[in-house]
Order: sequence, then structure tokens, then C-alpha cells
Amino acid sequence: MKTGAKDSPLPSFTTEQWQVLISAFGNLSSSIDPMAGKFDTDVWIIDTGVTNHICGNLTLLSQIKHIESYSVGLPDGQMVIASKVGCVIVSDRLILEHILCVPKLNCNLISVSQLCVQLDCFVLFTHNMCVIQDRLSRKLIGMGEGRNGLFYLRDDSFARALTVKDESHNKVVDLWHQRLGHPSSQVIEKLAPMSGLKNFGVLPCDVCFRARQTRTSFPNSSSRSSGIFELIHCDLW
Repeated sequence: MKTGAKDSPLPSFTTEQWQVLISAFGNLSSSIDPMAGKFDTDVWIIDTGVTNHICGNLTLLSQIKHIESYSVGLPDGQMVIASKVGCVIVSDRLILEHILCVPKLNCNLISVSQLCVQLDCFVLFTHNMCVIQDRLSRKLIGMGEGRNGLFYLRDDSFARALTVKDESHNKVVDLWHQRLGHPSSQVIEKLAPMSGLKNFGVLPCDVCFRARQTRTSFPNSSSRSSGIFELIHCDLW
């Protein structure tokens, strides 16, 4: 799987979104050397094997609470005790909650299983990156960079840029949906070849929803007419 390919290898991303992600990973550099046991204490590693979020730097946490002693098993077989939990606000879309604080740990781990449960999201991996998407809106809420076999959570500036790009595209689609009198998604999709826009999906429309709600049927009318214009039906506004 090559991330430099034109088409997106991730089914939930359009080609345009994929190109934005590729550009985000254009310049990768880091002084972190996991092979030598060197980690920055403020970085987060996305881990599919750990069952809970774990932090080794108490200063990163907010809303710290004391809990009953909780045993945490480390990869080297040692058992350590966590007595505090807290949360970290990575961005307005990505908030890590119930993070166990393990002072002896020299890195910070994000549990993929706990993340998916708490945020109702899914995490997709390629050979050198991973993306975190909201399950319902499919908006990008976080991304990770693969280095030396580990995936590090990156700054969310690229996620914000991609979200803004999606919102701008959605506004154009919604505008045409309104201008054309709220047609169905099948009609809107036919405009894609002539519009230059891709993935012409109609957003949830409040007007369409209310217009399709069932109404009480009109009562049977006893009025009868035999000539033209004897009975006129009209709407009063």
C-alpha cells in the first residue's frame, strides 16, 4: 500500500482528502529514538495492544482524580500501580479521558480500544500513518505518524485544515441543493460531471425532512359544483 498513490487506499477517504493527508506528511522529522529508549514525555503513542490510556507525565493531565490502586502490567513483565486518573484535551474534537497515571513510565500511550469506545470513532492504519475518524460524521478528528514501528499522535493542525476543506465543499453542495428546489441526492449526483465537484452527497436537510413528514388527510368535502369557477380552492398566506 503506497501513500503516494493518487487514489486513496482508505475507503472512507476521497482522493482529494487523501492528497491533503499526503501533503501533511511531506516533512517528517523527530529526535525521538524508541530503539534507544528515548521519548519526549509530552508525545502520545497510538497503541492497539494497551487496554487503557496511560500517561507517565502527570503535568500533562487535567481534572486529576484519585482512584483505588490499579495494577498496570508493563511489557517487561513488571507490575506498577496507578492511583490517579485525568484527561488531556488534544483538540476540540479529540479529548482523552480516564487516563491512568503511571509515574515510572517514560512514554504516553493511547489505547485504540478505549478511544473507539469513548469517542465512537474508528482508527485506520497504513504502513506509515493512521487516521482517527468520527463514526457518524466521518470527520477527521486526529491523525498519527508512523516512525520506527510506532504511531505518534500528530498536532491536529492538519486535521483542522482538512475539516475546513470539507466544510467549504459541503457549503457549496448545500447551496446548489437549495437553489434547485431541494432535489433528491440522485438528482444532485448527476451534477458532478458538469460541476467539477466530487462526491456530490447531499447533507441532512431540515427542510426536506419536515416536507416529508406525514400530514393529516383532508376531510371529505360536501361541496358540489356544476359550473366553471363556482368553487375555487386557494391557499391563504
